[in-house]
Amino acid sequence: MKLVSQEQKIIDQFDVHKFLLFTIRELYAFVNMKDYKILDQRLQSVFPILNCTGNWGTHVNKAMDALVTMIFPNGEFNFDTLINQEVRENTLLSIQNLNDTYPNFLLLAYRIYQNYLQLLQEMKINYLGANGNAFIQKTDYIS
Repeated sequence: MKLVSQEQKIIDQFDVHKFLLFTIRELYAFVNMKDYKILDQRLQSVFPILNCTGNWGTHVNKAMDALVTMIFPNGEFNFDTLINQEVRENTLLSIQNLNDTYPNFLLLAYRIYQNYLQLLQEMKINYLGANGNAFIQKTDYIS
């Protein structure tokens, strides 16, 4: 008679779920890789326009997706970056709260609908849209 651990019994019982979790984990990694690829492409297109260089890395806070560093002749700025699919009415309050919490907040969104572009600017929320829309305001160096 083969002895089977309690953990092995649970794993065997939920074999199908184990496969689904693996698939979900793969999907999560793929989505994040896609987010970071868009972040990288968007920043590389913005740097020449802003006459700066920079880089990005993962953020230590789980509420943020990345830490973006922009290096200008006058100084270096770090932006706490959130990557969102789109800006909608139901996400606007959480975006505003993050903007209030992080003084150097930057929103990267795949889609920012026209009616939200002006609203984000009035709320003084820095954003980069995947389609090319951008608003970055930081002290006297960027506007």
